[in-house]
Amino acid sequence: MKTKIEKLNNQGEGICYINNKITFIKNTLPNEIIEIKNLKQYSKYNIASLKRIIDKSPLRIESPCPYFNECGGCDLQQLNYNDTLNFKVNKIKELFYKYAHINDLKIEVVKNKNDFYYRNKIVLKIINGKIGYFKSRTQEIVEIKKCIIAKKSINKIISHIKCLNIMNGEITIRSNYKDQIIINIKSKDEINFNLLKNIKNIIGIVLNDKLVYGHDFFLEQIDNYLFKVSYNSFFQVNNFTNEKIFEILKELLSNNQKVLDLYCGVGTLSIVASKLDNEVYGIEINENAIENAKYNNIINNSNVNFTNGNVSDIINKLNIQFDCIIVDPPRGGLNKKTIDYLSLLKARNIIYISCNPLTLSRDISVLKNNYDIIKYYLIDTFSYTNHIESIVLLKFKQID
Repeated sequence: MKTKIEKLNNQGEGICYINNKITFIKNTLPNEIIEIKNLKQYSKYNIASLKRIIDKSPLRIESPCPYFNECGGCDLQQLNYNDTLNFKVNKIKELFYKYAHINDLKIEVVKNKNDFYYRNKIVLKIINGKIGYFKSRTQEIVEIKKCIIAKKSINKIISHIKCLNIMNGEITIRSNYKDQIIINIKSKDEINFNLLKNIKNIIGIVLNDKLVYGHDFFLEQIDNYLFKVSYNSFFQVNNFTNEKIFEILKELLSNNQKVLDLYCGVGTLSIVASKLDNEVYGIEINENAIENAKYNNIINNSNVNFTNGNVSDIINKLNIQFDCIIVDPPRGGLNKKTIDYLSLLKARNIIYISCNPLTLSRDISVLKNNYDIIKYYLIDTFSYTNHIESIVLLKFKQID
């Protein structure tokens, strides 16, 4: 069946219409005439695969990844790097116009230094002995031998996973600045770790949240800071853009202020903020992460007040007037209780760091009643995927 691609959706999939129903097709570009296959029809939409391109876009390039046509990990490898950034800028502007009714957003783009081999963490699925990523919009496995957006130290480990003889499960591989590796396995299968123990650079193996070899953490270095990162703690997947986030944070912060860091993770942003002679408070729900944060507080000679607990439960108990609030929430964004608190507190500045521009635009649609957007940075932490890291500086509209 022949059709024309109208545009890309927010996930980077091509949109066309089959039988007057919206249809999504991976690895296509606007205005391309294509032939489709494997049409799957649902009540509100269709999904199809690309069979061949009849009339291709001048923007199209050949993907360097042999798995791109099927793998759901990357979305934009049919475009060159600068064109992926254009897609992301337009995506942000469309979302902010739709949800926050802002149509004059100015965006500063921070490029990735290495658009391939940059990820310090990947999660591999294993189903019936097949190891890889899910196909787009399915739970079918695309078997892989390497991943060109993962660090080379991680790719060296992928080929050894078969020796574990896992039939079903999930494996997370993390690598630090020294290329040391921690492997986190979730599986009910019996596993022999002996071969992995002999592989250079593997310093820890965790099975079903129990340490079975070595260490369950490593140290990560960003700029001149050291951070303890446990096997299950959140940490930015791109060390280069993480360093850029630190630089931007220091530019946006003032000295000698009271700063609140919500969803502080292992304390990276809190510690950077404290180095500007600020009094900093960090809140994080993950117990391992907050223990890491307290350790990082010591090794970086900082003086942050870290608290473990749910942000929305703790913030109302803080009887402090903060000058600046840093928020770096999960993809779901801020809940109503937290937004209400931010609006009530009326801090001079909010620095909102987000990995989801949709929920970011939704939250700012509320916060803009009291705050103006002063700066917007697009940080290309997740090159060749549809995902976007953003940093937004918000300034309170009326200061007494």
